[in-house]
Amino acid sequence: MKHGHMDTIFDKPVKMPAKKKRSRRPVDQSAGLGVTSIIVVVYALGIYGSLATYGFEHKLGLRFHSHIEWMQLAVSDAAVFGLPLLYVALVMICSRLSARCGKKQRWVKDRVQPVYNVVQIVLCSYMVIGLWPSVDLWGGNPFALNTQPDKAMEWFVFVHYLSKFLDWCDTFFMILGQSYRQISFLQVFHHATVGMIWGILLNRGWGSGTAAYGAFINSLTHVLMYMHYFWTSTGRKNPLKRYLTKFQLAQFASCVLHAFLVVIGFDTVYPKGLPWMQVMYHPIMLFLFSCKMLWAPLWLSGVPVAAPIRSEKQTQ
Repeated sequence: MKHGHMDTIFDKPVKMPAKKKRSRRPVDQSAGLGVTSIIVVVYALGIYGSLATYGFEHKLGLRFHSHIEWMQLAVSDAAVFGLPLLYVALVMICSRLSARCGKKQRWVKDRVQPVYNVVQIVLCSYMVIGLWPSVDLWGGNPFALNTQPDKAMEWFVFVHYLSKFLDWCDTFFMILGQSYRQISFLQVFHHATVGMIWGILLNRGWGSGTAAYGAFINSLTHVLMYMHYFWTSTGRKNPLKRYLTKFQLAQFASCVLHAFLVVIGFDTVYPKGLPWMQVMYHPIMLFLFSCKMLWAPLWLSGVPVAAPIRSEKQTQ
């Protein structure tokens, strides 16, 4: 006892328990050239086989909007195949330049990405609403089988095609934020290839009909995705995140089923050759999404990635 005051436990500093630490799953940066080659070959064979079955002799052009020069130019083979190759090259170059010369641009994450997320939500909602009439969910025809080509439908599928270029911003935001572990093969491959398929269909005059289902379900998925990104950008945790991942996988599986139904004759309107692109493509996506989500080969970004330890609070 000092100065008439009794020492108590409250006079001593209390050591608070340390926050639990948990680590991110390590990123696989192996080259995987064999897997890469197989995926690229399967994708290329799917495209070539589909077009060969459909017939290379068919006239190119949008069915309902070929008179609009800028729209036709956007789906020309030069744009459909050339721009994605440029995207991949820019990802590889900009990643290396950012790592060597640049600093992490925090303002992009804090100011630009929330606005971008809202733009994506609005745009994808516009496509969902526009494509909704062609997808008869309540009438038992969710895949829009045997739907005739339609001008309005082609417009919304065209907008969907253009949105695939907007999606490239995701990758460049990662580069500006130096989040190199997120620049995965899945990320870059999907963004580089999915637009090709839509461009090919549009330029063959078949960017409508039953193809509208693929644009619809992907747009709906993106609405949910960017709502998730916007929500978490405010510092909140999304308790439904696990269901979003399952919904994405279900999207790919439904597109495979849809393409098979068209191929085996459930749709008598759409040409049988073109759906083979989807039959070949979505199993690749299911494989990458299920087994190779954390595969970010070093040759892609050129930046070695460590798996840092984050606190429980930071992971929320």
